[in-house]
Amino acid sequence: MSAQAPTDIAGIADRAVAVLGHRPAGLFTDIDGTISFMAPRPDEASVVPEARAALSQIERHLAMTGIVTGRALDVALDLVQLPTLSYVGNHGLEWRIDGAHSDNPSALAGRAGLQEALAGIAAAAARLELAEGVLLEDKRLSATVHYRQSPSPERFLEQMLPVLADVARTHDLQLVPGRMIMELRPNTGISKGTALRDIVTQYGLKGVVFSGDDISDVEGFEILRALRDAGTIGALIIGVVGPETPVQVRDTCDVYVANPTEMAAVLTGIGQRLAGAASEHGDGRSQA
Repeated sequence: MSAQAPTDIAGIADRAVAVLGHRPAGLFTDIDGTISFMAPRPDEASVVPEARAALSQIERHLAMTGIVTGRALDVALDLVQLPTLSYVGNHGLEWRIDGAHSDNPSALAGRAGLQEALAGIAAAAARLELAEGVLLEDKRLSATVHYRQSPSPERFLEQMLPVLADVARTHDLQLVPGRMIMELRPNTGISKGTALRDIVTQYGLKGVVFSGDDISDVEGFEILRALRDAGTIGALIIGVVGPETPVQVRDTCDVYVANPTEMAAVLTGIGQRLAGAASEHGDGRSQA
């Protein structure tokens, strides 16, 4: 089912708050492309300040408010700067809930292979004279090949894709495409989607709002949709759909906005509505 045409900000916020009325409830969001604009380099990204402020307000009224990202967890913490939120990093391979950090054991065991894979990719890119502008990001439990700044991203992908696929097979890694990136992840079957499913199960959530912009977020969209269709939860899936967004995002979300600024406005609206409801009921955590 495709998403409906873009809804007004107030309308999305209203729908989100209705879903979050199923208690206990949680709101989760991706970072890059969702509450942060895409940057030429990953270390140049920054979260839209209004989104940060809204998440801080929302957290006061929900059982869980969190970040579900492909970023390494420590980097996500530095970007969002809200240490009391829940964090899922590295596409579900590391969690930080209530301040306690846990790593997936299989991903930790595969760390040496991941480093060997990155070394092989770097050597191949140099040999093919394709290394210019390309960044290999070691995220400890996974890795990302960024080719946005390549002089010819299309040529890089065409010539390096067979290399990347071979390296992934050799080291038992998943190769997952994204927005001008290729992800290398341990072959664990873990994703943003499985992480969201596990959170729903472990914490007994009945209402979930999740926003994202890329293929890895679609994994979360599909699992939340399946849980909703089964009657397990109420859910609202918000896509952030821009010129580079994979078509799958628009096809699997419920509603969408055009950019992180609009997403921040939606979050602000959600926070204001939750605060208003809490004031009416005299309850500081109205959805906990």
